[in-house]
Amino acid sequence: MKSAIAVAFALLLLPAATPAKIASSALMAGDTFEIRKEYETSEKMGDETSGSSSGHATIMERVIEVRDDGLVLEYDLRSDTKREDRDRQWQFPARLFKAHSAKLQLLNRVELEARLKDWLKKAKLTQAACGRWTFTWNAFKIECNPETVIELVKEYDLGPRNLFANSSYKHTHAAQPGTLKQTAIGAAGVSYSVEMPLDPSKVRQDFAEADVIVGEILGKPITIGAQRRWLAS
Repeated sequence: MKSAIAVAFALLLLPAATPAKIASSALMAGDTFEIRKEYETSEKMGDETSGSSSGHATIMERVIEVRDDGLVLEYDLRSDTKREDRDRQWQFPARLFKAHSAKLQLLNRVELEARLKDWLKKAKLTQAACGRWTFTWNAFKIECNPETVIELVKEYDLGPRNLFANSSYKHTHAAQPGTLKQTAIGAAGVSYSVEMPLDPSKVRQDFAEADVIVGEILGKPITIGAQRRWLAS
């Protein structure tokens, strides 16, 4: 069985920034980026495709302050995000300090804690629900730790801002790095795409975690270790 993943990252720059500014890393306070993450996966047995999936997610990144030791950045959902979706994702907007070492530090923890408290109250939940999985129109984990926003943001982190065609890029689920290809350039900004083969072990891990989540929601617990062994057999 062969699996592959195509991941496209599109940097859509708002008027405050220009393609040249990304290339030179000359960021300024007020520069705003829309980072759209798209994916498409497929599994093949011989010449036949046995399954496929696709999706996308978008986050806004705004430069608040440029410091000698790094950047103060604000991450938020798109302005057209539905009210119910925004209410559920209480972690945003989040303000973080990104050091030149790429380490991220949450700066508005108190604000996030206040939004979490309001969210739990509206959802008629207590702290006892924290860490549990639930299901509405989709499955999601009830997160109560503001620091988890750092991991969410890392999924959109493009690393150094000197992106250019033919440079190397590595996705967390890829078996090996891919080469960035410039797909568009214009007034809206610059877009790059990259295609990389999946790491089968990471795919099995995702499937195992998904099965554990379903077991928790249905009240039929499954251990992650047992599910990984079953998927690998």
